This record gives sequence, C-alpha cells and structure tokens, in this order.
Amino acid sequence: MSSHSEVQLNHYKECGQSILDLLEQNPLPQENWIPSELYPCIDRLRQSAQNLVERADSPVKIGIMGEFSSGKTLLISSLIGYANDRVLPIGEIPTTGNITAIHLVQQPDLQTTKFSDFTIEYLSQDAIKNCLAYMLRELEKRARAAEVPPEQIATLNNWQTSKTIDVNGILKWCEQAWNSHRRKELRNILRELVAFVRSYSVYQDDLCGRAYVINQDIAKEGLKLPPPRQDILEISFNELPVALGRWQNLAQPTPKDLQNSFSLIRRIEITVEVAKEIWDLSSLKGINQFILLDFPGLGAADSGVRDTYLSLRELKEVQTILLLQNCKQPGGNTADQIRTMIEQDKGEKLGDRIIVGLGRFNQLPLDAKDEQSIKDLIAASSLQELSEEMVLKSIPILQLAITSARNLTTEKQNIVLLSQLYGLAQLTKLSSLVQVLSLIHISEP
Repeated sequence: MSSHSEVQLNHYKECGQSILDLLEQNPLPQENWIPSELYPCIDRLRQSAQNLVERADSPVKIGIMGEFSSGKTLLISSLIGYANDRVLPIGEIPTTGNITAIHLVQQPDLQTTKFSDFTIEYLSQDAIKNCLAYMLRELEKRARAAEVPPEQIATLNNWQTSKTIDVNGILKWCEQAWNSHRRKELRNILRELVAFVRSYSVYQDDLCGRAYVINQDIAKEGLKLPPPRQDILEISFNELPVALGRWQNLAQPTPKDLQNSFSLIRRIEITVEVAKEIWDLSSLKGINQFILLDFPGLGAADSGVRDTYLSLRELKEVQTILLLQNCKQPGGNTADQIRTMIEQDKGEKLGDRIIVGLGRFNQLPLDAKDEQSIKDLIAASSLQELSEEMVLKSIPILQLAITSARNLTTEKQNIVLLSQLYGLAQLTKLSSLVQVLSLIHISEP
C-alpha cells in the first residue's frame, strides 16, 4: 500500500468519526415539528459513518480463488517466498476444503519466511444453523430437479426456518432420498449433508465457537482428508462416513479428531512473517494488516456446498478478489460462474474489484501453427513494434484466454499473465531467503 493510500484511509476514518461525534453531541430531539422521516435518515447516516470508520481501520484482505489446477498453491507460495508442501494447509482434494487466512507480517530482520502455529476456528451454533439452512436450500433445488415428491420437499422448507436442528429427521430424510433416487448431483449433497449433521450431532457444544492452536505437523495431517469414493451411485447409505465419537482430550485434538470434525471448521488462521526483501509491507504499519484469504474448492466440478457458504460469508469483507483461470484449458466458464455467484450474494457488481490471473500461462496448449506464429512474431518484432491486436490475431488460443479474462473484470490493467514456477525460479535468483522445498510434490488446487 502506498503512502498516498494511507493518507486516504486516515482521511476517510477521520471524516466518519467526525460525523459520529457530531451526531453524538447534537442528538435529534423528539419534537412534533420534526418530520418523522428524518429519524431513519439520521440512523442510516450514523450506520454509514460507523461502517466507514470500521472499513478504514480494518485489515486489507485479498481473496484468492479460481479454477481447479490454476496454480493457486504456487502463487501463494510465490507471494510469501516459501514453496513447501509441508507448511500451508492447502488441501489436495478438489471437492472440499477450508478457508485459510494468511496474516502477512513484516520481519524486523532479513530472515527466511517464518510460520506460526495454526489456529483452527470452529463454527458457532448460529453459524452452523445458517450453514445448514443454506445446504438445505441447495438440497431443495436439487431435490426438485430429481423429481422428489413435493410433500418430502416441503419438509426441507420447514427445517430451513427451524430454530432447532432435527438431526434424526434430517438423516432419515437423506436415507429415504438416497435409496429412492440415483442422481449424482443429489447424492453429492446428500453425502455432504449427512457428514455435516452427523458431526454436529456428536460434537455440538464441545466444539461450537471454539478455537484451537495446533502445531504444523498435526494440522497438516488432520486437515488432509482421503479422497471421497467416486462410485457414489453404487454405494449404499450405510457406507457413508460416520463421525467417530467425541474427542478424548477437548484441550488438544489429534489429527484424527480434526478429520472427524472437519465439516464444522469455519476457517484456519496462520501468521506468516516475510522479509522486506520478499515483500515490503512496511507501509502497512500503523494502519492495518494484510491478509490473504485462500478459498479452496470453488471452481471444482463437485465443490462442496458448505465450502460455498463459508466462502460467501468471508467474502463479504474482502476488498479485492484475485480470480485465477487455468491456461492449460482456456475458455472455460468456471471463473465466470464464480464471479456471478459472488455478485448475486453481494448484490453488487464486482468488475472493478476483480484481478484476473491467467495461471499456468506458460502451459497454454499451443499447436504447431501457434508455435510457428510466435516465431514469426519474434522475427517481425525486430522490424516493427507489435500491437496487442496483432499478437492476439496471430495466436487464437491466446486470444481466447484474454477474451475470457476480459469478461471477468472491467479494468483492462487488472489482467495478469502468470507463470508460477517461473516466478518462483526468478524469486530464488533475486533472494537467498526464498525456500523452495519438495516443489515437485506441490499440488495446485
């Protein structure tokens, strides 16, 4: 963040606070001659000023999400100057995951990137009810598409507004639907809902709203789930995962405890100390923090409904979204679907707040004709200045990737070509502090 941005933030904060002070010092009297519609106007003004003060003093948050295999893991590794698959809790399963909030902090001295222990935050009781209601609404949509009888669907509607969670009733409904319908989309959410409700039935007040500080080894093992069975149309309801009893020690979970309660986790927090040589964050001191929010799962074909709910919830306070596309398969509509989903939830257009990263740009699927066109362009560049239009016209696959990116953002300068491996390689040349370990094993969800 530039010094100019800091001045702007402070100015906005001061303006908002001055409005709050004036309203506090000069309350509107309850008099008959004052128009009644003025009071709600004053309330809205007070709320807007309060929101302005809070936003100006809140952490700078960038949400990172995108298509599966777009290179998100390596991008985050590049940003923190540390590529090691044994550190960050970024899952290898495209169908589920937890939000990871990476708090970036400037080191006082030049040292290799350092990591704190992990803080595992569990959903509160209210958040669990809201998440369940969201899952039931999605289940209702899929049940209608699967032609589930209307009287059964009506039961789902009642549970969405209920103040209590009818564990037994929901599980019985899911079992009946599972045994009566062989639709993959329906069974996917039934499997997810069963795991969520069964976990809640076991843990409830033991975990709801609690947070645990876990060391890296336990976190990495406990947050890595086995891949779900792919033969979902062939397995019986009794073969779905069952939550295995309560924790033996509520003060400190084991990796197995984390796996059993996985669906109740709200998000994971970790503090990462980076050297100024890797990323200069000194301008943030005295203003706020810088937080990268990793949103896994969104963009996968069978992305979890719970993941979607948690992501939309966290995105409400994110200022900028970095949306990655996979250049190995350009032209897909997954990123556009993600943007549409977020905009519908927020109720506003986000084009000017989205940065589009064309991940794995060095792996564009070029054919022999494309490669010859590139050679011709290189030769022509010595004789004339190449225009963007000329380059895109000569390489159709590149034009397809750029066109897809332009549909996601209103700001042309917000489109970035990314080669994560190349970026890491260059970073290691520039700084001896960058750690690139077991890079070949890093998955790239």
